[in-house]
Amino acid sequence: MGGAALTIPLLPSLAGESFAQATTSPKRFIFIFTANGQKAVNWWPKWQPAWTDLGPNARHAPLQTEGNGAITPILGPEFQPVMSKLLLLRGLDHYRHGGAGHLAHAPLSGSPEEVMPTIDQVLAYSNKVYPTAPAVRSVHMLVKQEFQSAGTQASVDASLDYVPHETDVTASYNRLFGDFVDPTMVDPVEEQRRALELGVIDRLRGDYDALTKHPRLSADDRVRLEQHLALVHDLHARLAAAGNGPACSKPDAPAPLSSADDTNLPMITKDNIDLLVSAIKCDRTRVATLMLCPQTDLRNFGFLGLSAGEHHELSHSDDDYARNALREINNWYAKQVAYLLNELDVVEDPTTDRTYLDNTVVYWGNEDGCNDFDAHKPFALPVLLAGGGGGYFDTGRYVDYRHHGTPIHYGDCNSGGGEPTDDLGRPYNSLLISLMTAMGLEASDWESSPGVGFGNYDDNYCNNYSQAEGRQPLPYLTT
Repeated sequence: MGGAALTIPLLPSLAGESFAQATTSPKRFIFIFTANGQKAVNWWPKWQPAWTDLGPNARHAPLQTEGNGAITPILGPEFQPVMSKLLLLRGLDHYRHGGAGHLAHAPLSGSPEEVMPTIDQVLAYSNKVYPTAPAVRSVHMLVKQEFQSAGTQASVDASLDYVPHETDVTASYNRLFGDFVDPTMVDPVEEQRRALELGVIDRLRGDYDALTKHPRLSADDRVRLEQHLALVHDLHARLAAAGNGPACSKPDAPAPLSSADDTNLPMITKDNIDLLVSAIKCDRTRVATLMLCPQTDLRNFGFLGLSAGEHHELSHSDDDYARNALREINNWYAKQVAYLLNELDVVEDPTTDRTYLDNTVVYWGNEDGCNDFDAHKPFALPVLLAGGGGGYFDTGRYVDYRHHGTPIHYGDCNSGGGEPTDDLGRPYNSLLISLMTAMGLEASDWESSPGVGFGNYDDNYCNNYSQAEGRQPLPYLTT
C-alpha cells in the first residue's frame, strides 16, 4: 500500500540531499443539526463574562460554569471534560432576513431561502480532506421517523441536488462497515507488511523537520513537498486505522429498532453516535452530518418530563411553559452532543497527545436564530464549535461579534417594526469560510471566481452588513 508514496518527491532546489517526512493525523468535520432555533434565555450564559476587547465589535472571555457545573442552561455539566475545547460564538446573522426559515441546509450553505451547495460536500470532494479515495466520502444520519424526513436534508451537492440521508442506522452501518475487515482478523502476513510500512513512515518523522527548515528549499518545492506529504499522511492514517490498536475496532451491528416508536429515540440516537465515533476512529469517513430532529407529540418522550406540546409550535411561543419545555428539549440534545464529544476525546496521536476530537471540527447549529419571542428569525444564530481542527482554533472561549448598542429588529430596516432580537452581528458566511479553512482548504477550493466568498450574499438587510467581511474567515478564532 503506497510504496511509492514513501519516497521524497524530486525537489530541484535540494538536488543531491536526502530527507524524509513526518506524519500528521487527518482532519474530520461533523455537523450536528437541531431544528427550530433557540431561546436566548436558554442558550446564552447566565454568568458575567470577563470580557477582553479583540478589535472593533469583537470581544472574548474564557468559558466558565455556574455553580451547578453548567456552562449555560442548555450546555450542562456533561461538557465540563471538554470545555477547554469549545468555542461559543455570538453575533452571527444571515444577510437575508426574509422567509420563514426551516431550510435544514442553511447552516452549511449560508443561504436561508434558496438551495445552494453546502460546505460538507465541498469538503467531501476535496483532495485536501481525502488525498486518496475514501471508503465513504460523507455520511448523513437523521434521527427522525421516515414519514417526517422529506425536505429536511442538511446537505446539498455541487449540482444543487439534496444528498440523501439515512433514517435507518442499519443502512448507515452497512455503508460504513459492510465491507470492513475486522482488524483482529487480519491475515498475519498482511499485518506484518502493514507494521513494516508504518515503521518506515515513523522512522522518517524527524528528518522532515530538518527538510522544511532547509534554507535552500524553494517555494515551488515546498508546495510540491506539501502535496506529497498529504498523500503520505493519508496512507499512514489508513494503515494505522487498519491496525488492531484499541481505537479502531469494527462495531457490532445495531439492533433493529423502529423509528415509528418515539420511545426508541434515545437508543436510536446513541446507536447513530456510537457508529459515527467508530467510523471516525477507523477512518471510514471524515465528513458527517447528524440531524437530531423533533418528533411530534412530546408526551411520548417520558424522559423529558413534558406534559404537552410539539417542538416546532413551542418555538413560536414566548410563555414560560414554552421556554422551559424548549430548555428541556435542547438540554437533551446537548447531552447527546456532549456524549459524542467525550467519546471522541481519546488520544489519537501519542506523539502530540492530540485526541480524535482535537483533530476534528464539530459544529452544532440550527437553521433559525436565537431569540425569546419567536425562534425563527435568521439572525443571532446559535453556534457551538468543538475540537481544534488539528490546532487551528483557539478554544475554551466565548466570542462575541455584536455591535453593542445597535439593536436589530425583525421589521422594516430597524425601524422598530418588530421586537428587538439582539444587537447587530457579523455576516454568518464568515463562519463557513472559517470552518473550511480550518479543514485545510483555501479560497480557490470553494470560490467559482476569486473573491466571491461562499453562500448567499443577496438582500443585505438594511445594508447592515459588510460583504467584504462576509467573504473572509471570522477574525480572532485561530491560535
